Amino acid sequence: MHPYFSEIALKAARAFGAKFCGIDIILEDYRNPNSNYGIIELNFNPMIVMHAYPYEGQERRLGYNILKTIGLVD
Repeated sequence: MHPYFSEIALKAARAFGAKFCGIDIILEDYRNPNSNYGIIELNFNPMIVMHAYPYEGQERRLGYNILKTIGLVD
């Protein structure tokens, strides 16, 4: 994912005042910052399980990071 699209997602979340949400973006080429894109939806109940048990790659400790962000763990 090009960092440009990550910034677009962060700006969308901030615009809605969301600390945690999933952003669905459709785009032609995720590596090209000049690619056409559109935000389909913001999910305020994101699927954490797919980060814990990804189809490919390694587990991301998303649940832990959420708890850390809201101050429930150190």
